Amino acid sequence: MSKFTKLLAAVAVAFGFSQAAFAGFHVEPFLGYSISGNFEQSSDLGDSDGDYVSKGPQLGARIGYGMLGFFGALDYEMSPMTADDDDEVGIDQTLMGLAVGYEFPILLRAYATYVFSAEGTSDSSIDAVYKGSGLKLGVGYTGLPFVAINFEVTQLTYDSVESDSSVFDDGFDSFTANYYTVNVSVPFDF
Repeated sequence: MSKFTKLLAAVAVAFGFSQAAFAGFHVEPFLGYSISGNFEQSSDLGDSDGDYVSKGPQLGARIGYGMLGFFGALDYEMSPMTADDDDEVGIDQTLMGLAVGYEFPILLRAYATYVFSAEGTSDSSIDAVYKGSGLKLGVGYTGLPFVAINFEVTQLTYDSVESDSSVFDDGFDSFTANYYTVNVSVPFDF
């Protein structure tokens, strides 16, 4: 083999490894269900709390950039949830945040998401839109081909409400939701 051919082969191998090993576009759609949780509402009239149960799937995606096992992404999630205290109230929830994570070489991944925009729309007789922020922490098993099975802990605090009703004029303070989610995601790095 000539020196030129060896050099060309070495450059091709190095370029191929550098593309796969160092950087790429990160896309990760996911589908999950909330398995348990609770909520607490604070106001000047008193506090209330109860169970926070999933009424349907959680659907979302993370889109960003990955490098050397690390990734940073924009996280978007939609989920219809049910807040069950004395009577059941449905809340259509939309979350948007910034996620950072690391995929370990031993079939495990960990990530955290700062949710900078959490919006919950109530379907009760009192139309209300709750707005706030929060945090999601997750760990996942990556031993299956193309699929990650993740467990997430989410804590959201809705600290403002928009409503035409006078019910919230008496000192709404906050609505805090804590829940646990199992989801399946398909992380791709291009």
